[in-house]
Amino acid sequence: MFQAIDDWAETLVSEQKLAMTQTTIFKSGATIHTHRTGVTDITGDTPLPEDAIFRIYSMTKPVTAVAVMMLVEEGLCAINDPVATYIPSFANGRVYLSGDADDYESEPARSDITIKHLLTHTGGLIYANQAAPTIATLYKRTNVDFSAPHDSFSSAVDSIAGLPLVSHPGDEWHYSVSHDILGRLVEVLTGQPFDKFLQTRIFDPLGMVDSGFQITPENHHRLVANYGYDKITGDLKDISNYSASRFFNGGTLLSGGGGLVSTSADYLRFARMMLNCGELDGARLLKPETVATMTTNQLKNDLPDSGELIHSGANMTGIGFGLIGAVMVDPASAAFAGSKGDYCWGGAASTYFWIDPSEAMIVIFLTQLMPSSAMPLRQDLRRMVYNAIAS
Repeated sequence: MFQAIDDWAETLVSEQKLAMTQTTIFKSGATIHTHRTGVTDITGDTPLPEDAIFRIYSMTKPVTAVAVMMLVEEGLCAINDPVATYIPSFANGRVYLSGDADDYESEPARSDITIKHLLTHTGGLIYANQAAPTIATLYKRTNVDFSAPHDSFSSAVDSIAGLPLVSHPGDEWHYSVSHDILGRLVEVLTGQPFDKFLQTRIFDPLGMVDSGFQITPENHHRLVANYGYDKITGDLKDISNYSASRFFNGGTLLSGGGGLVSTSADYLRFARMMLNCGELDGARLLKPETVATMTTNQLKNDLPDSGELIHSGANMTGIGFGLIGAVMVDPASAAFAGSKGDYCWGGAASTYFWIDPSEAMIVIFLTQLMPSSAMPLRQDLRRMVYNAIAS
């Protein structure tokens, strides 16, 4: 049934376009297919183990969103609350108009950034590598990529608050550092470090034993290498040093936008909780109505209509955005195969997951290749999965 997917993965590895892949397909209450191929590191011959640990980067964002919505349910905040209510540095925001990084004009934001704006990437924030030159320069000066040293998590977030916005809150969708701010918000609301909250309130209840911001020394060997393509030869190039130290040694920045590592088994348990309307094996994290809201498009239309033309090299026509990730709103016009209401997100190293409630299905694809736009892996995988289940 899924032979085409397995052949596709095997070919990608044999042609050295990827070092490894791990695919899991869960449907109607059971895992119906798994496949893994490749090695943990192309300089050796260790086959990819079932419990391999991957950098999931932006697949961290759905976990952070769940954490925030748990606190909304508990009454510690409301989704339309201004962020400045809890992190005062976000008061009196300003929107960039013109000029360079050393001399620019701005105007007062028409409204405050709310928690919902952060969850939906509509707060006027950005990532440095996706911004106009002036904004990109300002972001880079403050090291807001959340992998550079900072005195503290709070000082890093405050540094973001001092930057000009690229649009008025609520006006446009721009992929951004919003979830890093949400991680800090969790700390402020609970009085707990963000990593401790995730561990005690999400990972432990769900039995996610290998997910976190750090990897214990005895498990360092399970972190697979990360790759990019050499600009001259086009060959796979190990770029693990870009990130390995943060997972081995820790740090002050607990990136709610991209800081977690996980395994296929762990992330499947998280996804199963979402598919099962907020509960898994007796552990309820969210109410069904909260999950329904999170997985409903919160934009007026699709992403292109909201300011986003291309994301990670993919045409996002027909795809909106909820409180947890992208949501399919019009399969007929979308470049991705899928069902209305399926929701998904991926990470910078080409990891990807989606949940299709109408098919009672979860698909998780793990590899390590940066950037995620290097190959159309997600589009290809979606097409093959839907072809397989329709046959």
